[in-house]
Amino acid sequence: MMNICFICDNNYVFLTKTAINSFVHTQTEDLKIYIIGVELSDENVKQFDRFSAPNVTINVIRQNNPYTTINKKHPYITKASLMKFQIANLVNEDKVLYVDGDVIATDSITDFYNTDISAYYAAVIRDLVAEIEHQDNQRLNRQFYFNSGVMILNLKKIREDNLVEKLSDYVIHDKELKYMDQDTFNVVFADKVVYTDLKWNYFNMYTFKT
Repeated sequence: MMNICFICDNNYVFLTKTAINSFVHTQTEDLKIYIIGVELSDENVKQFDRFSAPNVTINVIRQNNPYTTINKKHPYITKASLMKFQIANLVNEDKVLYVDGDVIATDSITDFYNTDISAYYAAVIRDLVAEIEHQDNQRLNRQFYFNSGVMILNLKKIREDNLVEKLSDYVIHDKELKYMDQDTFNVVFADKVVYTDLKWNYFNMYTFKT
């Protein structure tokens, strides 16, 4: 069984459905898919429920936006994006693959999903564009900088170490954040992550100019 989590609001339903469909048709394992629906309408919940099948379990978790103050300070941040900080409190699993709704699966991700993260908060992929073009790792005083759009999260350890509160506190109180949720994960998770092959988040593949 593979646990996968998406976050979606009413404006992102089509893309998220496309992403889910790609996983349903490329994975050989049974899937338990969690969709954290931020202020999601009844009709859109029904659209996700249609993916239910003998090998696919759909769980829509409807939530209101708890980060209204942050949205006002940073209007370009969607209500849904900051719900990443709440996944460990909302998804009752030990481990989950979190995927942004604009990600497409083209092949099996079993090897990635089976990464040993027992001593870590997450398995992640470096964001080479952020590192090379923008030096975001140096900006945050980190060796590397990872993308928060694809992460295998150790929900059990995140809960044990009270990381949900730490993530929320950081994004609320730090006014200099450039990428909001992504910066926050990089700072709070720190070195408690496993860096995996770039192929698991292909857009991060960086072509060096010669």
